[in-house]
Amino acid sequence: MKNRIYIFLCCIILLTLTFKLSLGQDPYYWVGGQGNWSDINHWATESGGTVLHIQVPTAENNVFFDDNSFSGINDTVFVNISNAVCKNMNWTGTDSASTFAGQDTVNFRIYGSLKFDSLMNQDFMGIFSFESTSLNNTIEMASKQFNNHVYFQGIDGGWKLLDDFTVTDNKPYNSVNIFLYNGTLNTNGQIVTSEGFYSDQQNNRTLNISGSEIFILGSWNIDGTNLDFYSESSLITARDYVATTNGDILQYNNINFDGIFSGLFNDNVYVNYNFVNFLGSGMVEGNCTIDSIIFIGNGVDTCIINGTDSINYARLQFLGRVSGINNVIKKVVFDDYGILSGQNNKVDTVEMKDVGFV
Repeated sequence: MKNRIYIFLCCIILLTLTFKLSLGQDPYYWVGGQGNWSDINHWATESGGTVLHIQVPTAENNVFFDDNSFSGINDTVFVNISNAVCKNMNWTGTDSASTFAGQDTVNFRIYGSLKFDSLMNQDFMGIFSFESTSLNNTIEMASKQFNNHVYFQGIDGGWKLLDDFTVTDNKPYNSVNIFLYNGTLNTNGQIVTSEGFYSDQQNNRTLNISGSEIFILGSWNIDGTNLDFYSESSLITARDYVATTNGDILQYNNINFDGIFSGLFNDNVYVNYNFVNFLGSGMVEGNCTIDSIIFIGNGVDTCIINGTDSINYARLQFLGRVSGINNVIKKVVFDDYGILSGQNNKVDTVEMKDVGFV
């Protein structure tokens, strides 16, 4: 008798687990036009189908929006729950200007890949978090942008960008940023635009920006501890500053600053740079190697190099100063008033076109 009860209970448990697994992996298709994410009457088991799911998508479910999802132009999917989730999200095939929307008080977590469509509108104002714990996820923006912070934070996850990636809310005095806290982000040679980029937590991360142009409307800040960083043939253009802290030696390619006064900061780390260009004025602080650096200046502030640096060529076009200790510079050119000071500096060639002090 006990054996029969045991077998019966095992069968019930097995059937329950099988049902939950099947439910968790079923695809979800949006149907019925405009509506709320939380309304299960919009989630069908197949494209244009009438058989509905009994709950909203989970982190195991792929969701699809296609030509059978919407009944009119500008139909909107409203994300009306605080933490909506799915595995993969795919908008391919929508044949109308449908809209994905949500207020900035709600968040969306994706545990797989994302694919927007060129015909849709991306009006979701909340935070997007990519949470996958597996590699080989892709993100295709189709000329859309994120309007709030974007987090990459799935442990051991990996994401590759398939086209240009933009994060901005187009509001003055506000900043929305990209955060890489866990996993691997490969920009794949695409153009990335954001008001800020932060990877300043010391979790295991890989950041590969090789071949990409990165436009930072504010600041770039990374911690090199437990970070694998690849930057071959890349260009970072930043308005405020580029800051690197901690870790082993890191290698950047080209850095361009387009702010009035900008900064390149290295703290508790030695950093190599190929080419650094300041369109305005600015300063370099901390220890680094730079092949070539140019300060154009703006006639207001000074251009400063301060640290223990190794520089092949430096040109300071307005009110320049090179200071610090143990600098090794092959050639420095001051186009205007210049000061070369500090201790134990080795400079092979100094060219001063105006007043200068050594």
